[in-house]
Amino acid sequence: MMPSPFSLAKILSTTNQANLHHPLMYAKGSLDSLPNELLLHIFSFLSVKDSSVAHRVNTKWYQLFSEKMHWRHLFKQNFPHLYSLSEKLEIHPKDQLAAQANIKAGRVQRILHIGGARNDLGSGYLLCSADGQLVATLNYFDSFGFKPCIWEVKAGKLLYTLENFQKKKVLMAFSPNNEWIATGSDDHTPFIWNIKTGEFLRALKGHKQDITTLVFSSNSQLIATSSADHAARIWRVETGECLHTLQGHLLSVTSLAFSPDDKLIVTASDDHTVRLWEIESGKCIWELEELQPVVRVAFSPNGRWIVTNTAPPTYLQMEADGFIKLWNARTGAYKHTFGKNLAQNANFLFSPDGKWLVVSEYDDHSICLWEVETGKCMHTWAGLIGNSHVAFSPDSNLIAIAIGVYDKSIHFWEIETGTYLYTLPIDVFYCASIKFSPNAGHFFVNNQMFDFFPQEKAILPSNRG
Repeated sequence: MMPSPFSLAKILSTTNQANLHHPLMYAKGSLDSLPNELLLHIFSFLSVKDSSVAHRVNTKWYQLFSEKMHWRHLFKQNFPHLYSLSEKLEIHPKDQLAAQANIKAGRVQRILHIGGARNDLGSGYLLCSADGQLVATLNYFDSFGFKPCIWEVKAGKLLYTLENFQKKKVLMAFSPNNEWIATGSDDHTPFIWNIKTGEFLRALKGHKQDITTLVFSSNSQLIATSSADHAARIWRVETGECLHTLQGHLLSVTSLAFSPDDKLIVTASDDHTVRLWEIESGKCIWELEELQPVVRVAFSPNGRWIVTNTAPPTYLQMEADGFIKLWNARTGAYKHTFGKNLAQNANFLFSPDGKWLVVSEYDDHSICLWEVETGKCMHTWAGLIGNSHVAFSPDSNLIAIAIGVYDKSIHFWEIETGTYLYTLPIDVFYCASIKFSPNAGHFFVNNQMFDFFPQEKAILPSNRG
């Protein structure tokens, strides 16, 4: 039986256990004569601990273990919680290893306060850029409303505020290519800004009432907006040209979403209907009708499904159940409903890989994790108090739950097994939002950033705009 690569490395690195007549000396020479590509493939089967020893064998092995691709493969296999597919998020392997240990032990390297405010969107509203390097917050300046502030995550430094833009209601979106910021408000007009400088670029004029949603396409070429004026519009980002006005809804368009391939848009409305549109032509492909206003709609990450969230109209002042349903995106055919007895403020969230859907919350104050394809409830968290918030890690392996707004802690579970991992204490009066950064090394609660990467200081002083 041939010894493993690590058993060779361990024996050969101990000179007093090897001599010219030892049979493993031949194995060492054989390994060194192999092409670098084959050696890297062999090394890919080693654990992180074994790799840290094997690199000491000789100069060639040391150079090979310094190859970035080896460590990318190794950390993707062994530490999926922290591995990022983004080429723009390069993290040193030693930092990855330390961050993984800190996450498992629940050790926070620093807590960074990056501004924030309370408004209609919630307390401490925060939005991450696609590359995880910037965050946007809404800071209250005076009675005229809130002003968007852009912060650098690594330094916790305020970069700029969006000047001459101060509203009582603000919607924001970062473009996936990290070039633009879009804002919308109750003045009927979305604006496009330069993400690096905060410079105003253009206004998207055409809506006649409040903006309810704004979303960039995945290729960042288009932006879609919905409004209380019963219409949605598709715009070209670089020019501000309105390509299509999507008309047909009889009441406010409450939500919209691009398909992952940017060929379709789905819209939802208070008129109880959901419509699917072709972006190229602006034509409606199909329409489905619900029994209640549709407050939110989304495509699954694979584009096969559409999820709708209905709720009884607030003016009825009655106890009634909303529903979260799954539909075939191609045909509009009903698939299944994710449970019953939803609370009026129920919400849903897809895992990034599209395999899971978490629904919060039900009338019994529980949260359920559903398998999307089968409609089977995999895990239930019961006995929650107050509104709860949920976040998936970027690799879809972890789920974080804030159990009630006043619990002052975040609880982490492993999704596949339902195993509880640990509890992260938080120092906020009211938990309104939680989220992972794209590389999962940072975790946001309201306007606080919990950093799991090694830092020189344990806690940085508060930075407030």
